[in-house]
Amino acid sequence: MTQSPTRRLTLAFIVVISLMVIQSVYSSAQESGDGTPTQSATDELALKQSHVADKYQRLEMLMLKMAEFDATSNPRRSALLKRALAQSKEQHIRLQMNQLVKLLQQEQLARAIDDQGQVKTDLQALLELLLSEDRADRIKDEQDRVREYIKEVDRVLRQHRSVQGRTEGGG
Repeated sequence: MTQSPTRRLTLAFIVVISLMVIQSVYSSAQESGDGTPTQSATDELALKQSHVADKYQRLEMLMLKMAEFDATSNPRRSALLKRALAQSKEQHIRLQMNQLVKLLQQEQLARAIDDQGQVKTDLQALLELLLSEDRADRIKDEQDRVREYIKEVDRVLRQHRSVQGRTEGGG
């Protein structure tokens, strides 16, 4: 089964957005050069984390729209996107991101870093779920390719037996 260009593009878009969110989460925990965050540094971290939370909210909306759009043409992908959204809601990822913003604004940095570790873990699990569709397609494509190889080998064996039979029968 080959993927259409639109399908590959939308899947790539989801993966890129997910990676951007994860990268932003990583980078928002950085401190100033001397190891102690300054007031402006914590404000900047809170602002960056707020942007990450906004991006994640847009990602959730995009996944919902894609699930609705793909419901008839690709029900398997639609179900996967709905599972991803359900997992996101069960793990309260968006709420956790918004809580990180508040913690950073309140300069509760140690707790923010701890909570951010949980968000990172949840995002990685979500990304794995989203990438599972691509893995399943690759496995199916590989199985189709192996089936074609088997058919080709069977065809060559039949030809070989036919030639061998004609050679033995004629000689």
